[in-house]
Amino acid sequence: QLCEITNLLAIDLVENDKPDEGLIFLEKAEKLFFNYKEVYNLCLNNLGCFYILTKNNEKSLYYFEKALILSIENGNKIYAAETYLNISTVYNKMNDYPNAVEMCLNCIITLQELLITDTLDDEKYTGVMNCLIISYRSLAVLYDNLNDTHNAILYYKLSET
Repeated sequence: QLCEITNLLAIDLVENDKPDEGLIFLEKAEKLFFNYKEVYNLCLNNLGCFYILTKNNEKSLYYFEKALILSIENGNKIYAAETYLNISTVYNKMNDYPNAVEMCLNCIITLQELLITDTLDDEKYTGVMNCLIISYRSLAVLYDNLNDTHNAILYYKLSET
């Protein structure tokens, strides 16, 4: 909960033109939760999102890649999928559509594996399905950017089901 509050405060500060103060909160959370792997993973993702908001794509990728490695090491497929989608977002902002597509597809594959192999409670199932819908929509937009109409339409349709 403390990590979530820290993130909310940091994002609020960024949105109110105080990004330096927001970064202080996120960096303190990163140090505080280093030994708590799931919360630390959330801190890394929060830092990545912070750097998206402040338009620093390189630092954003740095934190997302650290979070992805940690997610994979810990076998946390939900965090891994969300992080793949975050990385895809950064590549999209950089107009690097092939890498954005690859990361988005990794997200979708990870989510589909979760649906097939894991027993999910209602809350996790809903979260996975929502992330899957967002991923399909994101992939449709990416294919649209690549002028791949066939795949764009396919994934737009999948996002609506």
